[in-house]
Amino acid sequence: MATSSGNVPDVLPSQVLSVNPSLPTNKLLDNLTKNQRLLQSLPQNYEKRHFFTGLFKTLLDDFFYSHERADIQLYAAICLADIIRIYAPNLPDASPEKMLNMFLFLARQLIGLKKIDDTLFTRRYYLLENLSMVQSFIPAVNLEDNRGCQISTVVFNNLFNAVQKKHSDQLKNLMIEIVSVILAEYETIPFALLELLFARIIDPEKVIF
Repeated sequence: MATSSGNVPDVLPSQVLSVNPSLPTNKLLDNLTKNQRLLQSLPQNYEKRHFFTGLFKTLLDDFFYSHERADIQLYAAICLADIIRIYAPNLPDASPEKMLNMFLFLARQLIGLKKIDDTLFTRRYYLLENLSMVQSFIPAVNLEDNRGCQISTVVFNNLFNAVQKKHSDQLKNLMIEIVSVILAEYETIPFALLELLFARIIDPEKVIF
């Protein structure tokens, strides 16, 4: 979780490290990790959040979304989620298409919660916690041209497929919170989402929270 507002570090622009796709993989991961630690220490609506605009725009590159290494993808996703958190309730500027791809990327990362023994599990848990804390998917739901439903469907599918009986109640509650917040944003729930929900309720073999 992020630090309290009473313990906010004084960030300098030089502390935001480059994550240029041309960097060697190990250096890229190291910089992503350091940026994420810095972001994690910052509160919502951070005063100097504009320092991270360049990082945000770089992370919207498809390079990160399709990277062969799971840790690169995950740390890119966590950095994006942290930037969304420190900008909340607003979002940094980006085109609707970039926003769509970013939210789909974040939604796809949720399936990794299925692997409880994965060495990256604690970071995936942090991502889930972060997305739930500031209700990050609300702006996604409100994207035009059916983009919101597209993102919501991927979120629901991945959460439903990731949930395990061994998961803690706290983790399941975070999943429920995300699903509930998304559903509450719709004046009329799209049929595609209703189908997903009914399939989970009707089929006794499928795990639901």
